[in-house]
Amino acid sequence: EAGVSLQTSRGTDGAVKELDYLGKAVDNLGRSTSITGTRNVIDGHLKTAQVDKAATAADLLNFSKTAQSSGKAVSDEWLRDVYPTLAFGMGGSRTGTSVATAMNNMDLSRATKEALIEQQELGLRTGLTLGKEKSGRRVVKNKGELVDSELYNRNNKEWNDKYLMPKLVEKGYLPQGYLQGDYSQELTAEQRGKVNRATGSFSSDRTAANLFTIYNMDAAQIASNKKRAGNALGASSVGHDQTRDPSIAVEAMFSQLKSSFGLLAEPAVAKAAEGLAAVAAGIAKINAVAAEMPETMKVASGVAAG
Repeated sequence: EAGVSLQTSRGTDGAVKELDYLGKAVDNLGRSTSITGTRNVIDGHLKTAQVDKAATAADLLNFSKTAQSSGKAVSDEWLRDVYPTLAFGMGGSRTGTSVATAMNNMDLSRATKEALIEQQELGLRTGLTLGKEKSGRRVVKNKGELVDSELYNRNNKEWNDKYLMPKLVEKGYLPQGYLQGDYSQELTAEQRGKVNRATGSFSSDRTAANLFTIYNMDAAQIASNKKRAGNALGASSVGHDQTRDPSIAVEAMFSQLKSSFGLLAEPAVAKAAEGLAAVAAGIAKINAVAAEMPETMKVASGVAAG
């Protein structure tokens, strides 16, 4: 199904490459052991590719490499709804690096002392305790833990909207409507500057901060992309593609014929014969239509010769 759908937008050679990259990405993301997980990743990519032809499986593969363990932790929903917007702006590799670095800064508590203090002051961390050396310099005695780390690992965009965004609204950096998912009011240059500084204050690395900057500054774009992908057909477009593109329909027919011939090697020859008889009847109908449609006849001839 994925191959047929990709063939519509990438062509035969492009579809083969995309499938190869998708397979490797699925494996890197830890989804290959689950049929549901595999299908969700592939279907999510197909939906994204159907609304944005710039989205490639190569980018997803690069993300899966640089995100490391963070890529295995994120949910299928995050990959489908959030990843495309990030990859469009930063590319797959940088998106993966940003997600992995943010994980180190937030959940793994590897941020600087100043960043950890800011996280606690914003209500993003609990249990942080400080002490003093003889010199009077403050030191971290206990780094505490990130608030709702389970949600953060699964979907850091939802975590951002639940814990960070309200704080930024409270400070006046974001419009009040953002809390209700209303992103119609554009941010002023001053607001953007404040959001940028705020995300940088609780992150030790600008690469990590970029993730939260995008989540809050480009919330409208993420919501729009999520809606568009949600309306896409994904793998379910296969039948639709076949009815629109004769070459794909004919190739699909020959693919099914090959599968039917393979059944002859099985014990249930009688059942296979019945199936082939039905296929033969279907081909007879196609021939009748093709006789009245020269263009379709040409396409069928070309596929048969190939």
